[in-house]
Amino acid sequence: MACALGCALGCASGANDRASREELSREAKGDAGVAPSEVDWAAHVGQAVPVKAAPGLQPSAAAAANTPATIVPATMADHAFEGSDTVPVRHLVYRVSFIVAAAGLHGRRPALLAPAGELHVDVAMERLRARFLGPGWPLEEGTEVRLRADVPGVYLFDGIGGRPLPPGQLAGWFQGAETGRAKAVMHVRRDPDDKGSHDRVGPGELLCALLAEWTQQDRDDLLPRCANGALPLGFRFGLWSAELTAIVPLNLPRGKLRADAGQPPEPVSFSFGRPMLDPADLARLVPERVRPDKRVVEVPIGAEGASLEVENLTPARAIVVVSGVPIGWVRPHARVRFAGFTPGFYRVVASRPLGQPLMNPTLVHIPGNLRFGRATPLVSPLAHASSRESR
Repeated sequence: MACALGCALGCASGANDRASREELSREAKGDAGVAPSEVDWAAHVGQAVPVKAAPGLQPSAAAAANTPATIVPATMADHAFEGSDTVPVRHLVYRVSFIVAAAGLHGRRPALLAPAGELHVDVAMERLRARFLGPGWPLEEGTEVRLRADVPGVYLFDGIGGRPLPPGQLAGWFQGAETGRAKAVMHVRRDPDDKGSHDRVGPGELLCALLAEWTQQDRDDLLPRCANGALPLGFRFGLWSAELTAIVPLNLPRGKLRADAGQPPEPVSFSFGRPMLDPADLARLVPERVRPDKRVVEVPIGAEGASLEVENLTPARAIVVVSGVPIGWVRPHARVRFAGFTPGFYRVVASRPLGQPLMNPTLVHIPGNLRFGRATPLVSPLAHASSRESR
């Protein structure tokens, strides 16, 4: 199975985004004491589609969708960053892509570019905040991770609420199950002209600490890649490739960098999944040629075009790839409908966010339904957080 997915999926480095760099630079000239507004170039891609929990199940996602967002106190309150005095910060923008190679597509190139996302990072010498923006992430828009230099683990805000994650569990959360093991190899790219001068001091070490938490590695194993404060020019793990596109120096109040539950961000809307592309883009995908006698079940086509309803019965987030293009993601034990296709047969594959296969490449007729995985009970992340707090 892994070999089959390897033929269909691959990685490549993203291109530098000069427009994003210029926009952030213009904002920085306005007021060095205020963080630049986050680029919302892709915050509202596509139209809302019906999403729901898979029938007959009682998954943690369904419970979370009907429960008000809960903010669990951090394991250790961040009193050191409660003040209003300012600290120097670097605002970084990484353009991140999920790349699908043409291999496994019978020599054809994908009809569309894979959707991209951005990772916005505010990093100081002792604290870091990272925000996930854009349609390319298998996460809710605006998800935020907070990290401190002196305490392992992170504090997370997402569609379920806010809660602390112990060391290494950020990787499991990214996969879809916070208590699961999801270790991955992280490649960090440094400036080739950097000779490792020891007279420079910078916040790069916290970037490597974030990447270590994200891939369930020991922080000390990655810190040498950011030695002496060097900021990574890019990083790559699993099926994700990132390029640094902007660096803006700022001065922020200490309270805006605290790494606990204090001063929470704007609430993040819970989602069972979402499309990564607009229906008009999905209409550009070309169906496969098949035998004329291949039978299909006729399904009515809506005004927005043919739709594919995907039911994910696995305990992991699923990224759905159609004809070599990631089209969206689905939470564990949930079902999402993706609309806009031209009727016909398409080669579909599903992957975990860190690259492990969930389903072999399969020829699927659209309009139609796709189900993969087995129905297994899940434990709510909120239950885990409450249990940790009671201890």
